[in-house]
Amino acid sequence: MPDLPASSLYHATVEVFGVNPNNPSIMIISGQHGNEPKGIEGTKKLIEYLRNEDNEGVMEILAHVNVMILPGINIFGKNADARMEPPYNCTLDTRKIKLPKEYRGSINVPEGWVDPNRINPVPTSSQLMIESLATIYKPVLIILNHDWALPSGKVTFYSKKAVSKEFESKIYDVFLRVYPKHNSFGNFVKFVECFKDPDRNKYAKKLIDNFNSDVVLVENYVNHDSSPEIHFRVDLLILQDYPHIFASNNPSTDNSGDAADNNT
Repeated sequence: MPDLPASSLYHATVEVFGVNPNNPSIMIISGQHGNEPKGIEGTKKLIEYLRNEDNEGVMEILAHVNVMILPGINIFGKNADARMEPPYNCTLDTRKIKLPKEYRGSINVPEGWVDPNRINPVPTSSQLMIESLATIYKPVLIILNHDWALPSGKVTFYSKKAVSKEFESKIYDVFLRVYPKHNSFGNFVKFVECFKDPDRNKYAKKLIDNFNSDVVLVENYVNHDSSPEIHFRVDLLILQDYPHIFASNNPSTDNSGDAADNNT
């Protein structure tokens, strides 16, 4: 069996709802890191919800936005239970798509593989797909669903606009059904953060700069059974409330620097 470039083996799923050219488009992505299953489960649940076109809530959403969902976009990492993804031009032995055991579920970088949530010299297949679709559909908002190791959740907005207090309260209501409002040190947990720009090496930075999109990062505890439901609920809230998730004529008052880096 011959070796083949990763790009020729790539076959991710894309679901599109709403085709009104007068409506803004929102892109929802999960599984950039292949070892983060909760976000994938949540976006698949959202797909099933949006397929019910006779549902009044679905009709209300599609009356004002078009929706594109890319669940489990890093198929190589998902198959290997690995964080990373090979660059699109990386040659793969089709008999050895699975990674060695030490890389499964690890943030270590296998030789030749890169983090698809970072800006890389050579892009991955999933990054090329995102950028190709963003060029065509020009999304005003891109939602990135991730799992992380912290026993809590967070929604981070990267935008020059401030998030409305009313919408922020709705997100808190979702998280407080599952997570405590105080951490182990007794401090109030901040479930919503706003930054004008992400860390300069994050893939969100490229999306903002190249496509002039706002980006929302939704993160949930990878080991919590309720995490898929939270991903679903937060993504659905954004679809229901857009564009009123942002405060009217109120620029972001966030810090002046880049967002702090983490392992997402």
